[in-house]
Amino acid sequence: MFSRWKGRTGKMFLMLVVASCLTFIARLVYLSAVNGPHPQVKKVTGNDSFIFTILRNPDSVAESAFIYCHNDVPAFRAVKTLTEFVRKLDKEFKLQGSNNHLAHNVLWFDLGGDAEAGAEGPHVDQTLKEFDSTFHLVLLAEYFDQSLVLLREALCWDMEDMVSFQLNARDPSTRSSLPPDLLSTLQRWNALDWHLYRHFNTSFWQQVERYGVDRMERDVKHIRHLRQKIQDICLQSSTPVAKSKSSSYIKSPDYGWAKITGYLLKDNLTRETKEMCIKMVLPEGTYLNRLQRKQG
Repeated sequence: MFSRWKGRTGKMFLMLVVASCLTFIARLVYLSAVNGPHPQVKKVTGNDSFIFTILRNPDSVAESAFIYCHNDVPAFRAVKTLTEFVRKLDKEFKLQGSNNHLAHNVLWFDLGGDAEAGAEGPHVDQTLKEFDSTFHLVLLAEYFDQSLVLLREALCWDMEDMVSFQLNARDPSTRSSLPPDLLSTLQRWNALDWHLYRHFNTSFWQQVERYGVDRMERDVKHIRHLRQKIQDICLQSSTPVAKSKSSSYIKSPDYGWAKITGYLLKDNLTRETKEMCIKMVLPEGTYLNRLQRKQG
C-alpha cells in the first residue's frame, strides 16, 4: 500500500520548502508586480508561474515571532515577556536596529507592503488590490487542510500529493497569551495585518463556496484519512513529541525561545518504508539540503 506514495513525499515537501521561503519570494514577486519584472523573480519563476502564499491569524504570528525571534529583534530583546512588549509598544519599537520589522505588521511586510504606512486611507485598499492581482491563491494556516484541497485543485495534483504532517510545532510550554485588553492593543498595533487577514479570509471562503461546501468537506475527510494511514505506518504516535533520546526521533532545531517538537518513527520499518517516512518528518532545512545535493 505504501508504494503508491513513492516519489510523492518529495513533491509535497518541495512545496512546503517553497512555502518556508515566502518572506523573500513574496516580497520580490509583489515588488515585481508593482514596479515591473524583477530579474531574480524572472530567473526563478518565469512568466507562467502559479504564485501562492499562506497567511496566519496575526495574533498568533505576533506571539510566534516574539518567541522565535526574541534574540534577533531589538524591540523584543528590550523586554522579557510579550505582555511587557505590548505595554511598551511605542517606546520599545523606536529602538534602532535591524529586524525590527518582525515586530510590526509582519504579514503585510512579508507580502511586500509598507508596514509603517498607517492603517487607514486609500493606500490600504489599493495595496490589497495589488496583492489580489499578484497572488493566484492565498491559503490560511488555520484551515490548512481546506487550503491543501484548493491548492490541489489549482495545481491539478492528486490527493495523495497533498498528504503532509505538521512540522515545527512548538511545545506548549513555550507559548504565551495576553489578557483581552492587551490583545486589543496588539491588534491595533498590527492593524494592517488584520486588514490583510480579513480580506483574504473573505476571499478564501468565497473560493470554498465556488469549490462546493459538500465537496470540500468530503475532500478534507479524504486528506485526513490518507494522512492517518501514513501516520499509522510511520509513527509511534501521531502527536508530536517534545523530546526524546531515541535514534528514531527527528525534529527541527530549537530556535530562539521556542522548543520544537518532533516525531518518533516506528522501529523495524523496511529500508524503503523508512526512507519515505523520514521524508515526511524531515525538517525543511535538511530536506532542502538534500535536494540541493541531489541537483549537483
